[in-house]
Amino acid sequence: MKKTIQKIGAASFFAFFIAMPSFAEENNQIMISEIDFISYSYKINSENQTKINYDNLPKVDTTVVEEKQDNIFVKYTKITGSILQQGMSYIGIPYRWGGNTEKSGFDCSGLVRAVFQNSIGVYLPRTAKEMSKIGDYVASHELKPGDLVFFNTMKRAFSHVGVYIGDNKFLHAPRRGQKVRVEDMTENYWTKRFNGARRIVEVQDSTQLSLTENKLKMQ
Repeated sequence: MKKTIQKIGAASFFAFFIAMPSFAEENNQIMISEIDFISYSYKINSENQTKINYDNLPKVDTTVVEEKQDNIFVKYTKITGSILQQGMSYIGIPYRWGGNTEKSGFDCSGLVRAVFQNSIGVYLPRTAKEMSKIGDYVASHELKPGDLVFFNTMKRAFSHVGVYIGDNKFLHAPRRGQKVRVEDMTENYWTKRFNGARRIVEVQDSTQLSLTENKLKMQ
């Protein structure tokens, strides 16, 4: 009796083992069918969604905006070009403490003041410290030609000023015995002494040159 049960049990287990591949294959086929069905349903639902006819959307005329931006760019380049051209014309003029004219010579703030006054008619305060309190703050990575850059060269903040001309260069009147020249701001001497930058002028539209929001008022 026991032998008969064992034979039947063994035969049943063997038969189940043989049937497993077809069972797995069948279930696998069901799973695949379900995935296909889901994908198909998604496809049908997607195709039944309301389609947007982009040809019928209202078109925005960007011509005026583009022209205005171009005019602003042209105006800005003219302004900065005027500032830089005026500044470069002073290269080689001797340094003189308290000097603010081409004939007398320049100290640092006298040079900057002359550049802005004689190029675009903007009158700046007389000292570097006073200049550091006007205009708008500018981060070093956002510098543009015409911005003022300040340094600590006399053991006090904002004791020296120059005009940024681009490409990490600035124009300034260095010190006694030196002449107006261009320096590299990335040099170790200047990076250690850099105090910040201010923007004095900006272009608001194609016809208007404005001072920055602070309107040259002391902060």
